[in-house]
Amino acid sequence: MKRVAIVLFLVLFSLLLCGDAEIFLFGGVNFGSIAYNEEVTVNKSARTGVNLGVDFVATNFKGGIGYNQFGSNFKINGYHASDTYNYISLYGSFCYRFQQFRLFGGIQAGKALEGSAKISGSSFSISADTFNFDFGILAGMDIMFAPKLGLKATYFHGLTDVIKDLPQGAINYKNRGVGLCLLVRVQ
Repeated sequence: MKRVAIVLFLVLFSLLLCGDAEIFLFGGVNFGSIAYNEEVTVNKSARTGVNLGVDFVATNFKGGIGYNQFGSNFKINGYHASDTYNYISLYGSFCYRFQQFRLFGGIQAGKALEGSAKISGSSFSISADTFNFDFGILAGMDIMFAPKLGLKATYFHGLTDVIKDLPQGAINYKNRGVGLCLLVRVQ
């Protein structure tokens, strides 16, 4: 999967060199959550995080690099807890444009930078080495409501387990996220 990230990086870099690419800055929120690999009775809800980055669009290809926060809020045995996972990610997708709308779908790969957890007032950090390389499906839509201003809505469906090297019998999970961002065309 790291090879996928390298290929995405090379494609994005080549888009910059070709000169015909539209370039957008985006910033907004990511409503992150997790999906357990097994049925678990935990009361969880989405955690609001940050979604920042740069998009490149050329013909029917859209790619980008960004900083994304995933995680979740929990209520376990009466205790409130929350996790936040910070990633740098690359994505590549095919897109279809009609009028001011652009639909896209593809893949996203990410490397964790760090994480943090809070349990009833106590907090601790989680090392980047704790996380697997993140990989999943990304789908979304852009709408431009002015020549240089628009909105971007995305859904990320993680396919890899978040935590690596869990002890036998431990339950792992995958990232999910719904993003809503402001788009600003810079080129």
